[in-house]
Amino acid sequence: MGFGKLDRLNSCGHIGYVLAEDYWGQGLITEAIKRIIQFGFDNIKLNRIEAVHFMENEASGRGNGKSRHALRRNIT
Repeated sequence: MGFGKLDRLNSCGHIGYVLAEDYWGQGLITEAIKRIIQFGFDNIKLNRIEAVHFMENEASGRGNGKSRHALRRNIT
């Protein structure tokens, strides 16, 4: 898990991850996403972070959804 793509010009990052099906639905991705988002905003100084998931894995989509509010940082 981590940033598969960084667009430094636009301060945007794309989170990518792969998790074996045996571990789906255990909240592992949700916890990891929270920490990756925090790192991206605080250390890399990103303004936007994007994540996608496979449609077959509904739990992964819920993990993204739980973190969706943190995927953008407003600039003042």
